[in-house]
Amino acid sequence: MRRFNRDSSPREIVVKYSAACAETGKPLPAGAAAVYYPRTKKLFHPESKTAAEFRSQAAAAAFCLGDANW
Repeated sequence: MRRFNRDSSPREIVVKYSAACAETGKPLPAGAAAVYYPRTKKLFHPESKTAAEFRSQAAAAAFCLGDANW
């Protein structure tokens, strides 16, 4: 069984270097907020569907809702 590693969990970050969203292709300039998935090493624009799903799961986990880890 693989142990939970905080470094492999998705999180919101501030982009250090210019990049593009892996889903939408929108530019992510340095200093912009983005959602980072370390396992796939991909960045997602805050308006992308993947980032919206990440925020909804984070909110559900924060309020201890039953669907937090679906």
